[in-house]
Amino acid sequence: MPRTAREYCISIILIGVMLVVISLLVPIFGPQPLANPIAAGILLTVVIVCCCLLSMNRVILAKLKTTKDSKKDSNIICPYCHTRLKPNTSLCPKCGNLI
Repeated sequence: MPRTAREYCISIILIGVMLVVISLLVPIFGPQPLANPIAAGILLTVVIVCCCLLSMNRVILAKLKTTKDSKKDSNIICPYCHTRLKPNTSLCPKCGNLI
């Protein structure tokens, strides 16, 4: 299945986050930031989290899409007065007609 534009955007953002963290570690911890255990831990954590998110990119987007679609279909509309109603309603409270 081909990748969508959203998947490419999220991938670019996550790679950008990794590059920003790397570029911030050099001025803060000096020319060899990996010699410091704190900087190495920060870098390792960011790389692991970003790689996990990149590998599950498609699954996360699919879950977000199904959640959005299920919210759209949860309400019904009265054919007479066009009021949004809860799914299990058989009588419109505004106009009193049966649905």
